[in-house]
Amino acid sequence: MNAITVVVNSLGTGGAEKVTVLLCNYFVSIGLKVDLVLIRYRGKYLPQLDKRVNVLQTNERLIRLGFVGRVVALWQSLRRLDNSTILSIGEWPNVTSPFSRVLLDYKPRLILCEHNTRTFINHPEEYKLSKIYQSIARSAYRRADAIVAVSEQVKQSVVAAIPSICARTVVINNPIDLERINRLGEEALDHRWVTNKKTPLLIAVGRLQSTKDYPTMLKAISYLKNEQNELSHLLILGEGDLAEELRAMTRELAIDEIVEFMGFVENPYKYYSHADLFVHSAIYEGFPMVFIEAFACGLSIASTDCNIPKEIFYREDMELVVPIGDHRLLAQAISKGLRTKRDPESAKRRVEKFNVHQIGREYMHVISGEGTSS
Repeated sequence: MNAITVVVNSLGTGGAEKVTVLLCNYFVSIGLKVDLVLIRYRGKYLPQLDKRVNVLQTNERLIRLGFVGRVVALWQSLRRLDNSTILSIGEWPNVTSPFSRVLLDYKPRLILCEHNTRTFINHPEEYKLSKIYQSIARSAYRRADAIVAVSEQVKQSVVAAIPSICARTVVINNPIDLERINRLGEEALDHRWVTNKKTPLLIAVGRLQSTKDYPTMLKAISYLKNEQNELSHLLILGEGDLAEELRAMTRELAIDEIVEFMGFVENPYKYYSHADLFVHSAIYEGFPMVFIEAFACGLSIASTDCNIPKEIFYREDMELVVPIGDHRLLAQAISKGLRTKRDPESAKRRVEKFNVHQIGREYMHVISGEGTSS
């Protein structure tokens, strides 16, 4: 096998998109020809792609026609290729790719990569989709040769929805580029809360969307300031539809002077490296890239229990994990996390196994057909 097609919705600012870039770059580094098909040709991670990756764009006019249009648009791109494997990443590509493959003159091996515990196949209502679409999604997954789940919890949720695919489903955790993180983490950070640091600095990273439940985080910061008289600065890295709503909330809570929204930043790692604690308040996750990145930069994590991946959280880490939506308990976890001194080198060592070279080899094992039974 010397060529692979990777399909993803876009190269926006999410974890699945970042994984796509890392895997594509790894594949070309070991000599594979890589064709990346973008359902929508956009995203902040496009500049990070290796120049050897061939990028194709689907017909967006067809995409707007709904599910059938998506299938046809993807088929039009795939028929120009004859690679032996398709790796599909994310909800929409995972549902579309199996049906587009049916229309091809050639029959490549198809691998679906699932990143979430709540998806089209088990919680269609969260995507405002009907039960009919759920049936279509489950049919799509049954047509795959293999399914990669990014954590044990994700595998359990997928198999619970479709028991017949259990033998074809394997767990491969998300990769990180440790060398790049270490290099970029050493860059200077010109920010007033760092250059004149007198107050603990918290960092949060992620899309500004409802599933991340930033209101709970902001209420926790307000509680610490106004009820506990504990002052911290919070930098939030990320963009999304709720940006203005969340900014308004900081003003209502009178914390707008200690919370700053940075938007998308090219190098988040220099922010990690200057922070004292990483904070997360999501309702659910698959295998958050931001957790591995935070540990890689030596940080402790105060988080809600958003399906915490046991692959990276040790028993002592669970002391800073609290129930979803409880801002008082999250505030207590933040306070404890700032008071508790832990060895940053220990956190860094635990994520070495997620280096892209190791995870890439695991993907190659599945791509070759050795990692699953069809």
